[in-house]
Amino acid sequence: MTLTGPDPGLPPPADRLSGALIAALDHAADPALLLERGPPVAGTAEGGPAWRAVFVNRAFARLVGGDPAALLHATFDELIARVRGNLVGADAARFVQRQESFRVDLQVRAGGARWMDVQATPLHLGPGAEPTNWWVVLRDVTAERQALALATGQARALHLAVRGAPLTAILRALIATLDERLPGSAASASLLDGDHLHFLGSPRLAPGATDLRVPLTAGQAFPCARAMRRGQAVLTRFPAGFPAPLRGELARAGYARAYSVPVREAGGPALAALTLYGRRPAAPHPAEVELLGQFADLMALLVARDQGLRRLEHLAFRDPLTTLANRARFMAALEEACLALASSGGASFAVGLLDLDDFKRVNDAHGHLAGDHLLVTLAGRIARTLPPRALAARMGGDEFALLVPNATGERVQAAAHAVRTALEVPVPLGGASLQVGGSLGWALAPHDDDTPDGLLRHADAAMYTAKRGPS
Repeated sequence: MTLTGPDPGLPPPADRLSGALIAALDHAADPALLLERGPPVAGTAEGGPAWRAVFVNRAFARLVGGDPAALLHATFDELIARVRGNLVGADAARFVQRQESFRVDLQVRAGGARWMDVQATPLHLGPGAEPTNWWVVLRDVTAERQALALATGQARALHLAVRGAPLTAILRALIATLDERLPGSAASASLLDGDHLHFLGSPRLAPGATDLRVPLTAGQAFPCARAMRRGQAVLTRFPAGFPAPLRGELARAGYARAYSVPVREAGGPALAALTLYGRRPAAPHPAEVELLGQFADLMALLVARDQGLRRLEHLAFRDPLTTLANRARFMAALEEACLALASSGGASFAVGLLDLDDFKRVNDAHGHLAGDHLLVTLAGRIARTLPPRALAARMGGDEFALLVPNATGERVQAAAHAVRTALEVPVPLGGASLQVGGSLGWALAPHDDDTPDGLLRHADAAMYTAKRGPS
């Protein structure tokens, strides 16, 4: 390759570099170029000299997608612009004016490389105190940056998990880490939440677009839902397939495509989806896809862990027959309410105990399966009609307990009405129907007592008074 310089006042670089060295540099694996100082060009940042390429090796030409000879005499700013990095003209001029070696990270959008470490060294190949040339080498550090991003995400997730943070907080930390490593994109996670899709959006979006729940029926066309359904990545361009609640915000932010990957454990069904919104309509870079896949694997572990904890919690704190809270869960909630009342003078609450009348008769006459069916049906009715934030529990056998916070007269009456409604309506069983009565007693905190044992004793006494009926 012949080296030429734009400034006739300086001897050509070929006179100062051996042919063997030039040949070696031309075939080097790392992209490299030699810049030479030329006269100022109109519009050059801070009126500095134009540093033009007088040597470009083959690796750099492949990186920017050009012919080495065609890149000669291009300015450093023009060459950097071809790879769409984060080093702009003013920054380059300031670095060059320092006349010292410098390094900078470059987010590359060309040639398949994603992150490059740029190292520039000033050279004195001619007379004068100032550098006549700069030797610039770009090293692909994609693997290192991906490993760092994944390690950062793992560290943040582990820290939050140890502190007992909810899954949504952990996933937001992962999204923020992805955003940090992919400056031109915005990440979001989508979770199945019953019959809804729960979106956790990038902090780069408006607050209203970072936490949304959409009915699953309305979200079936979204790329995240399609990725979960198909079990494979889905690429869609704006506006087709973009989540309707996010479409306006994504358009204002300039995002043109969505790339969603399913989140699942090996061989298992999709648990969630991870989506990357980009400003280019083209498919994401292979390095971006790889990093997204690594984070999806990490997210799969976190979601599976959360589901496992939920299953354990369900086994520990739920009645296996009725799925209501069990005695352990009710006692924990009651103790928490009593502590809050004692420590901060919180709002009063009510404790109710319900015992079914003649339940043994149902078991004797129809069998235990019929009795179980009756318990499950009544438990569901009570739970569905209780006031907001009230807790229903099965304490054992045919005994139930209620905890009603902010125990105004209206809320306690609403809870009592839920119990009466559940007991008054017969429960169908084949061609017959089942029906039992019940006795309900209440204790009010702190009026009757302010300790769990005291409140339960008071409610139990009130329940047996109700069972005996008017004296």
